[in-house]
Amino acid sequence: MSADSVHTRWLVPDHDRTTLHDFFDEYDVRGVLGELIYTRKPTSRLELNTFLNPSRAELGDPFALTDMQPAVDRITQARDAQQHVRIIGDYDVDGISATALLARGLRRFGLENVTQVLPDRLGDGYGLNIRLIDEAKSDDVSLIITVDNGIMAIDEAAHAALLGLDIIITDHHALGDALPDAIAVINPKRDAQDSPHAELCGTAVAFQLCTALNKRHDDLALAAVATIADVMPLTGQNRAITALGLEELQRDLLPGLTALLRRAKLNPKTVRAEDIAFQVAPRINASGRLGTGGSALQLLLTDDPDEALFLAGELDRINEERKEVERGITEQAQEMIVERGDGDRRTIVLASDQWHPGVIGIVASKLQHQFHKPVIMIGLDEEGVGRGSGRANDQFSLIDAFQSCPELFEKYGGHTNAAGMTIVRENIESFRQALETWAESLESPTDPIREIGIDAVLPFTEIDSELLGELDKLEPFGQANRAPLFATFGAKIAPNSLRILNGGHLSVSLQQDNRTFKAIGFNMADRINTNSLPKKVDVAYIPKFNEWRGTTTIRLHLTDIKDSKANDVAPRPV
Repeated sequence: MSADSVHTRWLVPDHDRTTLHDFFDEYDVRGVLGELIYTRKPTSRLELNTFLNPSRAELGDPFALTDMQPAVDRITQARDAQQHVRIIGDYDVDGISATALLARGLRRFGLENVTQVLPDRLGDGYGLNIRLIDEAKSDDVSLIITVDNGIMAIDEAAHAALLGLDIIITDHHALGDALPDAIAVINPKRDAQDSPHAELCGTAVAFQLCTALNKRHDDLALAAVATIADVMPLTGQNRAITALGLEELQRDLLPGLTALLRRAKLNPKTVRAEDIAFQVAPRINASGRLGTGGSALQLLLTDDPDEALFLAGELDRINEERKEVERGITEQAQEMIVERGDGDRRTIVLASDQWHPGVIGIVASKLQHQFHKPVIMIGLDEEGVGRGSGRANDQFSLIDAFQSCPELFEKYGGHTNAAGMTIVRENIESFRQALETWAESLESPTDPIREIGIDAVLPFTEIDSELLGELDKLEPFGQANRAPLFATFGAKIAPNSLRILNGGHLSVSLQQDNRTFKAIGFNMADRINTNSLPKKVDVAYIPKFNEWRGTTTIRLHLTDIKDSKANDVAPRPV
């Protein structure tokens, strides 16, 4: 199965017009913005005001998190005795940001002997391990604090206890059957599902710990970057963290982030969540994907602008190298899918001893979007130990699937949509079959039908600068608050405007009612038959401002494009 065999169905809003206009009157909203707010279903004008105007009041009480008080007490003891405290993080954006944020927060609290360590992706794998604990003991560490990891470290915590080391676990990943034996285990998943802290990333958990210690909200920019990069839902507290963190970026408080923005040619005054996701986060991630993550961590810790610029340049170079490695793995994986006939299965599990474990997660994400089914990529080392990374959509829980066959893994963990594992070569085929069996047992199918939720249907005559200004009120966009997706039916392709760009991207000009907009479809070159263009097309898109050589225009960023005669549209109840 190829990408163009993945069928898309558009779900178009089916509003009851009377109810919609009653809502407009009650909430004093109108037009397209009012329709978009209506679909978000606020329960009161206060809730709507909070959504449109995120504030620090939404950051919550850190002591509402289970075990926060014993954590604060033990860290206070470490400060008073000036003990050596070691932070053990992770090598992705969330883990690196959390490590930097907590290190800064502990030093503000008065701890003078704070060190930080990231595990080596190739040598250690994910999370707390025996080597790091033994190393901490030899370095005369008294207290270990984990960030973005540790919730599954039962044996490791027990080993630390035997050595006389205290541990505080801060994490946000799924809980296991038991908790590590620690001074405190701070994880939002220990608390009620309706807790305002329920969906925090690892850095945001560290942020709450620092807030409890210092009674102030510091380094929100780091928490925002991690929240976006870790694809946390941008609602409630996460929305406030992200909005306030993006505002903080404008004040140049962290030289490392300022330098990264400069390298990405981004203006701190106008930076958006999508800029962080696609320009900043990959540069931080690259350091941990192809190395230890040390360069990125030092960048986020430094207060020296010159050092920050140097390190940002180093991350830029590593990120370009990462892109090359990623392209090679993607091509190999696509060939394997064809050769194995995996396109006809409900799940895809691929393994190779030629793949860098630091890059396979990105490739798994690309393939999941291409084939619309769960994808697991496994990179094997010389000893036949594989480190895998998986991606899936909301209809398939990877962590539940992994928990159905735990005996096949050395270790595993993660979330519903993104998870990882360590597995030996001999167990990969059994895992492949177990995952397929799990998929077949689900009530909801995993067949390649991609449903696209349309927020509103617009003619081109309604697209202008005023509309885009209204859409800004709904920012920041991301998981659970995606940018509104519009549909226009019956547009024409302007003569001689269609171009296939390097990288498989589609460029085209679209016309309707004497209005013309340029459109770009990333990785969508295969969606149009260039030898037989349809007379009219239906397009799903996000309108955005585009600046080029001092001129600002509106460009449509395509999500889908179809022959008007062949579109599959269904009502979307709202």
